[in-house]
Amino acid sequence: MDLCFSCIKIVSVMKKCLVLPALFFITTLFAQPSGSLLDFKAYTNKNCSIGNVYGKDIFMVQSPTGINYLAPLYNAYCKEQHDDKQLASRAYYDNLSQSVSFLGDIKSVQAYLMLCNSSIDSNLAKVLQREVKSFSGSVMVDARDYIREHAFSYRVVMINEAHCNPLHRAFTYSLLKDFYSKGFRYLAMETFNNNSNRNLESLTSNTGYYTNEPVGGELVREAQKLGFKLVAYEDTVFSHNGRQRDSVQAAHLYEVIQKDSTAKILVHAGYGHIGKASTVEGSMPMAYQFKKLSAIEPYCIDQTCMSEGGYDGFSSMYYKLLIKKYPVTITSVLVRNNLPIQFLPDSDSYNIHIIHPPTIYDSGRATWYSLNGEKQRLVISKKDCPAGTFLIQAYYREEFDKNELNRIVPADQTYLYDNGKNYILYLKKGKYKIIFRDMAYKILKEKNLSTRIVGAGT
Repeated sequence: MDLCFSCIKIVSVMKKCLVLPALFFITTLFAQPSGSLLDFKAYTNKNCSIGNVYGKDIFMVQSPTGINYLAPLYNAYCKEQHDDKQLASRAYYDNLSQSVSFLGDIKSVQAYLMLCNSSIDSNLAKVLQREVKSFSGSVMVDARDYIREHAFSYRVVMINEAHCNPLHRAFTYSLLKDFYSKGFRYLAMETFNNNSNRNLESLTSNTGYYTNEPVGGELVREAQKLGFKLVAYEDTVFSHNGRQRDSVQAAHLYEVIQKDSTAKILVHAGYGHIGKASTVEGSMPMAYQFKKLSAIEPYCIDQTCMSEGGYDGFSSMYYKLLIKKYPVTITSVLVRNNLPIQFLPDSDSYNIHIIHPPTIYDSGRATWYSLNGEKQRLVISKKDCPAGTFLIQAYYREEFDKNELNRIVPADQTYLYDNGKNYILYLKKGKYKIIFRDMAYKILKEKNLSTRIVGAGT
């Protein structure tokens, strides 16, 4: 898995600056993980058995095809008790932020990102302040409108995500209909399973990894509904280094072009894989290698630099300075003289950078889980839940009836509750199976639910 920080990008910029011994820490008031998550950590502290720890991700060791969304948190908190080095590891907090993101708790994701993010040199912080001031005369424009105007003439469009930020999948979801209407028929995602047990015909645990996150699952369902052909292009040789991995990814994407001379491809990848430029450190991202191999210029859209929390201390500080000067309420692109602003250090890597607005919360849930209003707010009263309920999951009834429960992806799930009273789910109109689980992931109750006018309660 890619980490939520990028040392290469920071080093590239720091070489342009004088480095001082003192560090500039990017802090506001520290955001604590949610109370529900702290309750689960307390549960782990009491029940941890280091010899009986689950696997490091959502797939249980005892059942390789099964999904347990609480397993990586149990594993992480249990290890934390036995290894103090975990608390000094950025990779540890990166993995925690990704695990929590699967459970719809964005406030806690942000809290762990603050621990994951590196600090930046005070002189570099001043460089960023001067950089943002130099954007004078720029304006924010609607990102979707800008993409519609500039990206559709390309044969290959690439957009990235931070793996711990489902908002990035939600934004790609919002673009699918537009891309399909302009002739794009292939959706290639880095996360798609490229092994022999893959399932790209329907959404299951074998479709991919981040597609098991509810927004990632909705992205796949929508693509299949529209008629996209799903393309797995990940390198399956785990011994490869980064450059070899990107080279194999590029070759797999080029195979689509070779087989279909009219192909138009939307590629959804992680972080810097969609960079079109090599770096002084010798990095050759997938998009750079694809361009060399195919002689096709991809249109590359970065979401990771200018999002809340960023991918590291550098981008997090950059984002805070930018939105202070240019407040945004919708996902935007900063332009001047009709040209997009290029941010340090990626002026040659991406066509545009997307600026997402700060998260708005409703009862602890990020409101962008509504997918631009396609999903509505469903209230489940805690008093109607079985004793011991911790996690509530909503599964599409059709998928629930056709597959084993531990192989399907919920439409939404949460352990957050509002002032001890209500859980909030975001669901489309349809038929669901609601699953109530305790902290051991044991099912306490199942309930059928049909949503028509959502939001008035259960």
